[in-house]
Amino acid sequence: MPLPAYIYRVLRDDENTAEGLKARNPEANITPSSHIAGKRVSQYISTTANLEAATRFLGLAKDRSKKKRIIQKTSRIVKINVKRLKNVKIIDLSDPAVLDEHIPKDPKRPKYNSMFRNWATRYEEVLIEGPIPPECIETIEDEVASDNYDPSDYSENEDSVSSLSDDMSALSVKK
Repeated sequence: MPLPAYIYRVLRDDENTAEGLKARNPEANITPSSHIAGKRVSQYISTTANLEAATRFLGLAKDRSKKKRIIQKTSRIVKINVKRLKNVKIIDLSDPAVLDEHIPKDPKRPKYNSMFRNWATRYEEVLIEGPIPPECIETIEDEVASDNYDPSDYSENEDSVSSLSDDMSALSVKK
């Protein structure tokens, strides 16, 4: 399945497109599964192959911010030109074959494994390993509707994922 010409990202407040985008810890060595599970300090930048998925994710992020009383000052979605990216590794989890390679079905942990695979599929996740330079980035949405998502996307499993943090340390290092 070919990657689209553009992928999308919901920016955090601390991200400045004029400086490009980088992972929270470019030197980390965790698995894509651990990243999808919520391990925030990773070498990956989460993006999506679909603008509508980015819009839904922004709505989810706003809802979670309200629940946790975190103030997100900006609500921006950017478009990233894939063809202009250089020296990056792209893991397109929206492709079923790539999803199976990086987050294979695991009969030992079917509940969590299927949950992570579902999240990657629902949001057409594309992971970028390496910096995204400013010339590849275009802001397309300064503010978008936040009601175009299903609140159960993550919230029903939020406690389960939070309790996984200890378990994730065993899974978080790439082999």
